[in-house]
Amino acid sequence: MPIREYVVRVGERQHRVAVEVDGDGAPPRITVDGVVHETVELPQNRQWLVRHEASGPQHRIGFDAAPVSRRPVEAWLRGGTVAVEVKTAVQAELERAFAPAAGGDGNVTAPMPGQVVKVLAAVGDSIEADQPLLIVEAMKMENELRAPVAGTLTSIAVEEGQSIESGLVLATIAPTDET
Repeated sequence: MPIREYVVRVGERQHRVAVEVDGDGAPPRITVDGVVHETVELPQNRQWLVRHEASGPQHRIGFDAAPVSRRPVEAWLRGGTVAVEVKTAVQAELERAFAPAAGGDGNVTAPMPGQVVKVLAAVGDSIEADQPLLIVEAMKMENELRAPVAGTLTSIAVEEGQSIESGLVLATIAPTDET
C-alpha cells in the first residue's frame, strides 16, 4: 500500500499525517500523530466522514482547497472553521533545513548538498535578517537560503551553477552593531 506523508498545520497546531491508500478501492487509512482514523466515506463535496475506531463516533470534516494547489487551506468541524496548511513531509523537512538560524555569527552554510541556482546579493550589500541570499536546488526543489542576521555581506564563496556540500560556508555577513 502506498503511503503519503504530510505535515499539516491546523490553526496553531502541527500534526504528522500519513495517508495509506489501498489499491482495491477501499477508503484510505489516515494516521494523525500515530492515531489511526478510518475514512467511512470518500471525499464528496470536499467533505470526509471519519472515525477514530471502528466502533467510535463519526465526524464530518469539510475542506476548502486552494484552486491552484488543490490542498486544503481551510477546514470545518462541528460548526467551527480553522486555517489549514498542508505540506508533504519532504517539503516540510526542506523548509526546516533551509530556514535561517536565528542570530549567529553571520555565516550562511549549506544545510545539505545541492547546486547554487542563483545568487541574489553582492558583496558590500546591506542585508536584512531573513533576506533571501541564494537559491539552491536540493532534492529536485529550489530553496531560498536566507540571512541569519542583519548586516553587510562581506563574502560570497559560491557562484551560480556550482555544486555544494553540506556544511560549506556559502556567504558571510558582518552583523550590524546594535549597541
